[in-house]
Amino acid sequence: MRLRALVWKRVDFRESSRVITLLTRERGRVYALAKGAHRANSVLLGRIDFLNRLEVTLSGRGMPILGRTRLLHEPRALREPARFLTATYLVELFDRTLVEGRADHELFDLLDGGLTLVERVPDDALLQIVTGIELRLLHVLGQLPALSHCAGCGIELAEAAIPPREAGVYCPRHAPRGAVRVPAETMEWLRQLSHAPGREWPGLTPPAGASSALGVLARWLAVAVQDLPRARRAALRACARRIGAGAGTGTES
Repeated sequence: MRLRALVWKRVDFRESSRVITLLTRERGRVYALAKGAHRANSVLLGRIDFLNRLEVTLSGRGMPILGRTRLLHEPRALREPARFLTATYLVELFDRTLVEGRADHELFDLLDGGLTLVERVPDDALLQIVTGIELRLLHVLGQLPALSHCAGCGIELAEAAIPPREAGVYCPRHAPRGAVRVPAETMEWLRQLSHAPGREWPGLTPPAGASSALGVLARWLAVAVQDLPRARRAALRACARRIGAGAGTGTES
């Protein structure tokens, strides 16, 4: 069976081989033995590098052996620090949602398309790409709350409040204790991104307070994936520096 895969992690095994972690479209997370990967004449040299997209075959019982490996794409643009940190964070985030041995085409395609955007968009669009991908991931996982109406009374929202340990949105009147107020422009920005196709995200103009949306998403993602990757903070700060923004406002993880 041929698998479309993304190279995630690599660990040396004995003298000449490696155990690699692949995120695949057809079988979720997969561990495979890349035999002889360290040899000078190995056909795998340059193919199983971090974040490369591959088409592979696997064989054998127990830990499968990596067979025929075709390089589909080498993401050289991701070598730039801000893009590298952003891509690393996103792959780590999706790794926590993909199940070993089980296909999830929607999640894989979202990650694959998201990494393509991270490669191609202008520097000043990286933060909104991360925001859009996080929103779409929550939607795919069934963890994105209604953004337009209060979860308590159903009224249409302007200003909203977000509880600390719940993926919900409330009007200030019905918000649970400890909820954090969210400005109307932040909620409107989240709604705009959630409705737009990913290819349109780079062309959308964020409001002045758009970075606060990342604080909202941090709360929702913490509910959805239990433990938010530490790489998020470094990635968002690197993106913020790219557009001359102050690092930290609304980007806490």
